[in-house]
Amino acid sequence: MSRRVVPADLKLKRIANWTLAASALAGVGMVFGLRWYLGQQLELAQTNLDLAIANALWLVRAFALAAGLGLLAGAAWWGRMAWRIRSTRQFPPPGARVLADTPIRRGPHAMQLAWNAGLLAGVLLLTGTLGMLALERTFSNVLLSDRQANSRLPSLPTDIGDNAKTVKSPKV
Repeated sequence: MSRRVVPADLKLKRIANWTLAASALAGVGMVFGLRWYLGQQLELAQTNLDLAIANALWLVRAFALAAGLGLLAGAAWWGRMAWRIRSTRQFPPPGARVLADTPIRRGPHAMQLAWNAGLLAGVLLLTGTLGMLALERTFSNVLLSDRQANSRLPSLPTDIGDNAKTVKSPKV
């Protein structure tokens, strides 16, 4: 009994290879860009430490947001794949393009793959969502504006006893 196979899509394979190469090149560029940016922030820290800290925290939030959105995109893709496998009871689903020659699995084997894909989608969804929420909650206390930070401090007493009557406020 020969198993049916979905042949590899050479155009998709070419696109995947170019995407991988572009991602690696972008990663190298980001490493050098990050090194330059952090050098600038170290110089800024000599004169304005608060601004340098705020910039560094902004950078951490931007990277965490990008990672979280990437996880959510992966969750959406795997969730869609799980739904397609479940609805057709076949892996790969009809019309799906594949990178390598892939044997067609039907019935319980396909349903097991659909369940695994759905589980992975759920894990990615929880990781992405909870990670971004935890990071936002952590940094929301750090990145307060001056007015918010001052409102959390205990207020100083305004009544200073007898001296309050003798001190005159300057006229504007």
